[in-house]
Amino acid sequence: MKKKYLVLVVIGALLALGALNVLVKSDKGANGEKKMAPQKSLSIREVSLSSGVTLSAMVAESEAERVLGLSGYPGLDKREGMLFVFDEPGKQAIWMKDMLFPLDILWFNDKRELVHIVERATPDSYPTTIFYSNENALYVLEVPEGFVAENGIKLGDTFSFK
Repeated sequence: MKKKYLVLVVIGALLALGALNVLVKSDKGANGEKKMAPQKSLSIREVSLSSGVTLSAMVAESEAERVLGLSGYPGLDKREGMLFVFDEPGKQAIWMKDMLFPLDILWFNDKRELVHIVERATPDSYPTTIFYSNENALYVLEVPEGFVAENGIKLGDTFSFK
């Protein structure tokens, strides 16, 4: 009787571990990095840059969504980002509060032209540094560190999203 009970406990434990393994692997990105779980209210859109690169971006449109941004997220895959859509063009400020990984940050004007780039903004820059564009921007796109260099992104590039 003890052997049957022990066998059942071992089988149950193995099944539980297998289920846990599936759950843990399901939130891994292509590089084995833990993927972010998007804010429930955010839509995910395909963003295409004139340089030829396309990525999947969460869209932050409300003030609350923009303030929270990617704070607390563990990371982004190479083709993921967050697109901030502001109500009107302005000198949009971006901080690295509660960020866990570095970013490249791109500012676009109301014609969707790239007007400013910050590469490798690091979490330790907060609270002493706030990043902003000297030109008015209506959109800000946050992408993984190194994205700009790897994809030949340059001022004047444009974007569209579906």
